[in-house]
Amino acid sequence: PEADHLGDLAAVAGRYRIEMLVTDGKVPPRRELGQQIKELVEKGTVLKVAQAGDTIRYGTLRFDILWPTQKSNDLLAYLEGWSATVLGKESSLNQYALVTKLTYGRFTGLFTGDIGEAEEMGLLRSGLLGRVDLLKVAHHGSRYSSSSDFLEAVRPKLAVISVGKNNYGHPTAEALARLKETGAKIFRTDQAGDVEVDSDGEQIWVK
Repeated sequence: PEADHLGDLAAVAGRYRIEMLVTDGKVPPRRELGQQIKELVEKGTVLKVAQAGDTIRYGTLRFDILWPTQKSNDLLAYLEGWSATVLGKESSLNQYALVTKLTYGRFTGLFTGDIGEAEEMGLLRSGLLGRVDLLKVAHHGSRYSSSSDFLEAVRPKLAVISVGKNNYGHPTAEALARLKETGAKIFRTDQAGDVEVDSDGEQIWVK
């Protein structure tokens, strides 16, 4: 729930009626983001704290939650006005990042949030990983994500790196090299702008 992922929640809420907000259960480190979530819930948005094993279906789309394995109730406590630990300055926020697998016909996509190598190894041990068509690259191309073992397991055809101007060197040369070794076609939003991936469940088009 950090600003680079959740910072435009108000803009999204201004354009769409949000029936359900799926979250990892952590409290945003920025107070205004927590307040925005509270206002949505007060207006009728259903808050769903997801964990591995949960499935969300929307029409013919299936979203399987693969990570985290433990549920956090911090956000629910925060919304109820209880004492909640704000972990915004700790790496544990990334440890709870949602990892979601999308299935539509024969098309598969894996969305990895800000997980690091430790979480990738946890996913490998779970036995839930397999080859995917699309990978949303973890943590904007951090050197501490997209490990060789993880990429060997998913071997994506397309790898999309969501990244803008930053002081962390994302995407790093190390992560890019590992991605190239898989043979994936790499798209970066800092170079290509918006990246749109379309599929009919069989074929894939990229705009």
